Amino acid sequence: MSKYTCESLKRIDIKFLKNEGYLIKNTSKSGMIVWSSCGEETGRADIYVDALNHTLNISYYYRDPWIERTYVSSDILIISTPCHFGGQRYWLKCECERHVEILYAGGVKFKCRHCYDLTYYSQQEYTSKMFAALGKAWKKEEKFKEECSKMRVKFWKGKPTKRYRRWLEKLSQYEESEPIVLQQLEKLIRCLDATE
Repeated sequence: MSKYTCESLKRIDIKFLKNEGYLIKNTSKSGMIVWSSCGEETGRADIYVDALNHTLNISYYYRDPWIERTYVSSDILIISTPCHFGGQRYWLKCECERHVEILYAGGVKFKCRHCYDLTYYSQQEYTSKMFAALGKAWKKEEKFKEECSKMRVKFWKGKPTKRYRRWLEKLSQYEESEPIVLQQLEKLIRCLDATE
């Protein structure tokens, strides 16, 4: 069985908090995070960041198919470390004591990808193989188009030239192998749909 991917879960990102002005020193700010997929809302959470005490409080309803909807409110520590050339870098502190940029909702609480044993979509073996096969096919197709565009004369006295006939033979061989590539493309599209 394949692992869950980071891309398929709701997440809290320290970069989002910084860009939205939640991490200004000695201030507090509240707001809401809204998660969506394919233009439809999939969840929301109320957040309150107390930059003075370096805490993030997140409140949301957790839905599980086997239990009732439960209200969850948890505090997450925000850690800052100095940068070599000045300034601060911010991290979210997971329950496992790791300092991370992103926490994921793989269960009731937000934790790091190591706690939930998540993988990135690009790391999954079948995905890499499909991308490699499709990349080769697209390169071949571009090469065929380029060769065809470079041919100045394709027909002489109403008949195809030798060069153009060789090119047509190569193209027919490529088209015979194309159904395999199309099957791989369909698999890839189904996998991408599953992550959204």
